Amino acid sequence: MSVFLRYLSCSRESCGAVVEQVSSLWEPFLKKLSFLFAMHNAKGDPVWPFGLDGLVAGLRLSSKDLRETDKAYWQTQSVEDAVLRLAYQLRHKGAHEAHDNPYYEHERNAYFVFAAVVVSCKILIEAFVEIGKLVDEREDVDEVRDLFVRIEELSIGPDGPRLSSSTGVSPSRLQKLLGFSNRAQAVWPNCSAELRRLLESEYLSVRNELSEADREANIQEFIDAQQEDRY
Repeated sequence: MSVFLRYLSCSRESCGAVVEQVSSLWEPFLKKLSFLFAMHNAKGDPVWPFGLDGLVAGLRLSSKDLRETDKAYWQTQSVEDAVLRLAYQLRHKGAHEAHDNPYYEHERNAYFVFAAVVVSCKILIEAFVEIGKLVDEREDVDEVRDLFVRIEELSIGPDGPRLSSSTGVSPSRLQKLLGFSNRAQAVWPNCSAELRRLLESEYLSVRNELSEADREANIQEFIDAQQEDRY
């Protein structure tokens, strides 16, 4: 992430060095993926200790020879294989060679490395059902975590806290939602997609109600101010 952000903010004069760092991202990214999902090759060995060639083969990202240099050969291959080939080529050039390329060439190289990261994820998700399920579950967990924050933010209105300390009053819909959110945090991150849908649906409804109430309050405040000025 730090290299990616550095690339986005670097100057044209320093982009060459940063792109070399970008080109080195693909191999450690594959190592992390293979370690995170405990991937093994055909011999049953863990994939993550291998170099780039072993990672590509062990993760079954491509059945093509990424060392092939014939352009005519790659023109007949799929876009995914061609992207991996270019990222493979750039990785070795960045590690073993020095090139004084124009800016647009550096930018092209960086884009292909980022594309290889995306293509690698796509291939693994489609090839391994369990990885796709884990990614979907992780997405639900992250979205529920974000909902906790957004629900908490509803308790603060334009004029300060919305909740009063009055007793003997039926809890508002906002108070019920906050209570629901607090209970849901007890089971997070072991939450389900259904919990996310319930939280999100209620959050959107309460947010719309509060927005409408704030709008009406602003209109009434404007009317009252106009009447005071009149008298």
